[in-house]
Amino acid sequence: MDLKTKYLQFELKSPIVLASCGLSENIGNLVIAEDSGAGAVVLKSLFEEQILRDAGLGTSYKLKEFSSIDSYEYSVKTTPDSYLENYLSLISEAKKRIDIPVIASINCITYHQWPQYAIIFENAGADAIELNIAVSPTDHDISNDDVLERQIKVVSDVSNHCTIPIAVKVSNHYSNLGLSLSLLESAGADAVVLFNRYFKPDIDIETVELISNSDLSHPNEITESLRWIALMKRKLKCSIAGSTGVHDAAGIIKYILAGADAVQVCSVVYKHGINHIKELNAGVIEWMEKKGFENIESFKGHIALQESNTPILERLQYMKRAIREM
Repeated sequence: MDLKTKYLQFELKSPIVLASCGLSENIGNLVIAEDSGAGAVVLKSLFEEQILRDAGLGTSYKLKEFSSIDSYEYSVKTTPDSYLENYLSLISEAKKRIDIPVIASINCITYHQWPQYAIIFENAGADAIELNIAVSPTDHDISNDDVLERQIKVVSDVSNHCTIPIAVKVSNHYSNLGLSLSLLESAGADAVVLFNRYFKPDIDIETVELISNSDLSHPNEITESLRWIALMKRKLKCSIAGSTGVHDAAGIIKYILAGADAVQVCSVVYKHGINHIKELNAGVIEWMEKKGFENIESFKGHIALQESNTPILERLQYMKRAIREM
């Protein structure tokens, strides 16, 4: 059985990609991921917010003086913490130790820093960049159009400054998600990752404190990503990666059937260990043998390419369930 797939202009030996997470900031874990059959790894996101905090600048500082790469590099040299230096060392060491694509990830809070960090990552040896673009729905001073326009400009600027492929990890918090993804592709995105997963708050009524509901995903979280991957498969030329809700080989198979070129895994390897990727690949192969598929391409997008499924995917209401209950 052939598990090869093309993602971000690379031929991956497997569609399974270790997602950006705490596990992917350790070189030993990256080696295990490759040995276990991962097709690529995404390093834990570098957060500009952390660099500003380490430099004593706070998260509200806009870095207006860092409008050039030269001045930005000066700021790096004067940063008291080695946060960025360690990240660049991780990229460099990963390129020495593993042969699968190493994808650096960045989350910025100031506009000008996106292309500047991307250039530094490329120079450090990263094979690709994943833009971890987070949209806060709480900012009432910015319209939906302004948010999208800024994101398009970020992707365009990074694309214009870098020669390596760019993936954009997005949320589903868009007023017109389909159009937004198409515009991000036109701006230079070589791949989109659907979807980013954010902090889920809860309240502990005993301690009367705000807490995290869960750090790990749940299998039922896969549905929204599946839906939009299937809807966008025929409309986007760029690569698509599925993310969120993968807890077994079945989740990976579902994503590929929907049209994903790659599938990012996180919670499942937190639960079972990174070497569990071997079992995930084995589960995909077992299913392929059972169904008579010789390679990934033979069933990739099977659901998306059936036009009869489009009206079902676009449906918002539970028509059949409502009829049964009447």
